[in-house]
Amino acid sequence: QLEELKQKLDATKAKMDEEKEQLTAQIDALESNIASEEGKASALSERANPLKGQAEEQDIDALLHNLNKRVAEVYDKCGFEADSSLNTLLMLANIE
Repeated sequence: QLEELKQKLDATKAKMDEEKEQLTAQIDALESNIASEEGKASALSERANPLKGQAEEQDIDALLHNLNKRVAEVYDKCGFEADSSLNTLLMLANIE
């Protein structure tokens, strides 16, 4: 009778250890997924607000400068002559 109890105890321990390993593997997978999703959320948040946490005035100037450069490239590719006196809005109006 004591031997039967020991066998049952061993079987139960083995089963519990197996379940514990499965649950641990699931937890690890979920934690990995959470970290991945948090990374994606952070990247999306940054894209939604590129000026967050930075000196806004300098960044706005930089963004406007980059926009002007891109509009000038399109302006040039549309066959217009580059003119430094034209601002971004005038170039866009001419393109339109």
